[in-house]
Amino acid sequence: DKTASNLTVANTITANIHINGNNATQQVYVTTSGTSSQQIDSFLIASYRAAKYIISMANTSTNSYLVTELLVLHNGGAVQTTEYAMMVSNTIIGSFTTSINATAVSVNVTPTLTTTTVNMQRTLMAA
Repeated sequence: DKTASNLTVANTITANIHINGNNATQQVYVTTSGTSSQQIDSFLIASYRAAKYIISMANTSTNSYLVTELLVLHNGGAVQTTEYAMMVSNTIIGSFTTSINATAVSVNVTPTLTTTTVNMQRTLMAA
């Protein structure tokens, strides 16, 4: 088992990464800018087959909050995603999509409000 804390990558701050065997859990914080689609996470398809995300979003200027769960699964060429357990306070402030390329699966958010904070916990499951 390995644990690391307070890693900073661009506008993303990642904390509390825990690796247990071939699986990994981590907390990720992102502040979006604008309302276009933005990548909030990715993982290598050679290392991981599936991921589970618990995601919360907040826009405090409008008192709008969202929490949801995503399951993501790939077969090396296509990615499937299901979103469930969504709860919203005030208004829906974002939607989620996934995509895959030759090396990675990407998770994207399209915020409906500018300057939205995304807090997510992801669990990666080995291929």
